[in-house]
Amino acid sequence: MERLNYPAFVDSGNIKIETETVDEISFRYELSLPILNGSEKTALVIMMNPAEADNVRSDSTIDRVIRYFEKNEMAFGRVVIGNLYPIYEQNSANLQQHKEQLSKNLKHLEKLIKAIDHIYLGWGKPEKTNTEKLISLEYHETALKVIDLAIDSGKTCCVRGIRDELYPMHLGRMGYKERMVECDLLGLKRKLEIKIELSNKS
Repeated sequence: MERLNYPAFVDSGNIKIETETVDEISFRYELSLPILNGSEKTALVIMMNPAEADNVRSDSTIDRVIRYFEKNEMAFGRVVIGNLYPIYEQNSANLQQHKEQLSKNLKHLEKLIKAIDHIYLGWGKPEKTNTEKLISLEYHETALKVIDLAIDSGKTCCVRGIRDELYPMHLGRMGYKERMVECDLLGLKRKLEIKIELSNKS
């Protein structure tokens, strides 16, 4: 994935990032981007996992998301990026589960969800991943935990759309003229619960 400079409307000198490295594997729990527009509104964008972006350089997915907000005059003074999985990995087919860091990530997401104004979901589905891989990752269970946090917050969540009735569509590929829509969190929760129940029986 191409690494990019942050656009001029990002206060790049004051980007906040929370990371750690364990056994030479890097994890990111938060990337908080201050936007130079004077707004006090905040947005949390929850995607699958970090690719390359840090406090110095962006990547194509982060660039697409923040430019989407800017082009559609959504006027967030801070855009915070979180993820289902905190591990840095460019190829989602190679996604790995690290239980200790995953637990820490969910606790951090809970804190972020409580602190922000608007939530956007867009973790999609890992590429070239079969059912066995999704089960080993506990992908649906992890998504369900995040959905429960969002429901408990009482805040509105928006999505690009829902793929296969289970996966909030990836935001890195959305067009600037697309319109985000409110997510039926309770409906998505129920479908994830059914998927998990069926997987456990197989």
